[in-house]
Amino acid sequence: MENVIFKIFRFLVFGRFDSFLTNQNGAIHIGANTGQEINHYKNLGVKQVCWIEADPQIYKTLISNIKNYKNQKAYNYLVTDSNNKKYNFNISNNGGNSSSIFSLKEHKQVYPDVKYIKTVALIGKTLKYIIRKENINLNNFSALVLDVQGAEYKILQGAKSILHKFRYIKLETAEFDLYSENGNYLNISKYLSKFYFFEKKKIVIARNSKGKKAFDVLYCNSRF
Repeated sequence: MENVIFKIFRFLVFGRFDSFLTNQNGAIHIGANTGQEINHYKNLGVKQVCWIEADPQIYKTLISNIKNYKNQKAYNYLVTDSNNKKYNFNISNNGGNSSSIFSLKEHKQVYPDVKYIKTVALIGKTLKYIIRKENINLNNFSALVLDVQGAEYKILQGAKSILHKFRYIKLETAEFDLYSENGNYLNISKYLSKFYFFEKKKIVIARNSKGKKAFDVLYCNSRF
């Protein structure tokens, strides 16, 4: 599990990395957890945030955490590439930060203290479905943030018809398999290029024993 010094380091680095969000009209954040970035987004001037969290228990905490913030809404969905498929969602012992529909793979070596402690059955929905179901106006959201522990590629595939609406996509990905399926960095970059997204910047957030890297990556839509 990350130590305190590394957490502080990541916060300082990500504060600069996330400068693209400064005064953006809105962000959709999938994999919200408890909404740890609430004040970070507020300080950047993000005008509204749509939080989506899969874990029903953590979602309750998320709702409580955002209740005193204006223009913030939260939804309880597992976002994937198709609708109505049942998944076993694995809950991790680090406050749910590593929870995933996939089993841990090299994650065990990179973060040896993290493990799954229980599993809940959830039904997947695409982002497109959620947008329609919840009557979310995509014109109000220029950024899509994915923190979904290996499911990034699935979510992007399920959202292919609406990706053009976003100016920015930020996500975590890796050159190796943190999870049993990871939608690796090269595959994601190649896929997003089909929708005119190019890599703007990336930072290393972890390495495996062979020196291969995991990243936070920011993609920009060249059509904006």
